[in-house]
Amino acid sequence: MRILFVTNHKYLPFRVGGSESSTHELCTELMKHNQDVAVLSNVLSNLTLREWFSWKNLTNLLRRQRFSKDYIVGYPVYRGWLPAYRGRTLSTGTSEIKRRFQPDIVIVQAGKPVVHAAAWEAVNVPVIIYLHDVDFSILGGDPRSLKYTRFLSNSFFTAERYREEFGIKSEVVLNIINPDKYRIGREEKKVTFVNPWELKGAELAFQLAERLPQIPFQFVEGWPMKEEHFQKVQSRINASGNIKWVARTMDMRSVYKNTHILLAPSQCEEAWGRVVAEAQVNGIPVLASNRGGLPESVGQGGELIDANDVDQWVFELNRLWNDKEYYAKMSSEALTHAHRDEIQPPAVVEKFIQIMLEVRDENGL
Repeated sequence: MRILFVTNHKYLPFRVGGSESSTHELCTELMKHNQDVAVLSNVLSNLTLREWFSWKNLTNLLRRQRFSKDYIVGYPVYRGWLPAYRGRTLSTGTSEIKRRFQPDIVIVQAGKPVVHAAAWEAVNVPVIIYLHDVDFSILGGDPRSLKYTRFLSNSFFTAERYREEFGIKSEVVLNIINPDKYRIGREEKKVTFVNPWELKGAELAFQLAERLPQIPFQFVEGWPMKEEHFQKVQSRINASGNIKWVARTMDMRSVYKNTHILLAPSQCEEAWGRVVAEAQVNGIPVLASNRGGLPESVGQGGELIDANDVDQWVFELNRLWNDKEYYAKMSSEALTHAHRDEIQPPAVVEKFIQIMLEVRDENGL
C-alpha cells in the first residue's frame, strides 16, 4: 500500500514532538513491511530563519509546485502551505499530492484533522484520523460530519474521551516505541523535563528546581519557540544555577543517557505521554501528573501526583532522588512496563496494517 500521513504541523527535523516522533517510527516500521510511506506537512509559511538556511532541499522551492519534496528523514516528506491555511481551496493541496504520490490510504493526524479528512474524502481517498490529543478546539470541525472516515486513538483514555464527547468509536493503537532507538547506558544523573511550555508544566518544573537546588536538572527543547518565549525560558534557566538547557534533537538517547528521573508535570490532559514510554525503556522512573492519559503510560513505573500540589512534587522527587532502594524498585517497574507486549513494534505495526487493509477492502481498493 501507499500510505500518506498528513499533519498541519511542521515535521521533523523542524518540529520534534510526540506526534512527529510517533509518525516517524511508524513510517520506519511500515517500510520494513514493504509499505510505501510519505508525509504531507505544513512548514514553509512558518519556518524560522535558522531553519530556512538549514534546509538542504531549499532549492525545491524554485520548482513550479506548491509542495516541495525532500528525503531528509529517509522517506518522502511534502512540505508546503496545507489546505486548512489562509482560506485556500481545500482541493488544491489534496489534488496535487494525490497526483504526485497516489496514496491508497491517508492517515490524518495533528492540526485540524476534520478539515483534512473532509478534503481527502472529497477526492475519494480512504481516510483514517489517528487521534493523538483531546483538545477538541483544534479539530477544525465536528468529526461526526465525516461520512467515511475511520478513527484510531493512541490510548484508551483518548478513545474514551472521544466516545463521551462525540459518540465516536475508535480502535486503540498505541504509539509505537522502538526500544533500540532509546536504549542507552546512563552516565550523568539529572532530572529531565522535556518541552518547557506552560501546558507541559514548565512553571512547576522551575519551582522544583528552585526548591531543590542540590539536584541538577536538564530542560529539553521540544516544540518550536517564538523568540520572546525562548528568551523568557533562558532567563530563568540562567538564573537557576542547577538547570542545563538542551536543544531539541531527533536522537533522544543523548538526553536519556543523562536522565535519572523524568518529569511529566503536565497541566493539560495529555492523550498519552510518549516521553514516558521512551524513558522507561532505560528503566528511568517517572514523576507525572495524575491526569489525562499519563496514568496509562506511566503504569507502575513511577508515581502519579496532583498537578497543582507543589509540596507533594518536592517530596516525591526528593524521595526518588535520595532513596536508593526505592529508586531501584521504581526503575525495575519502569523496565517491566516498557516491555509489555502491546507496545512492542511488531504488535503495533501488525495491528495498524490489519486496520488499513480493512479500510482498503471496505472502500473496494
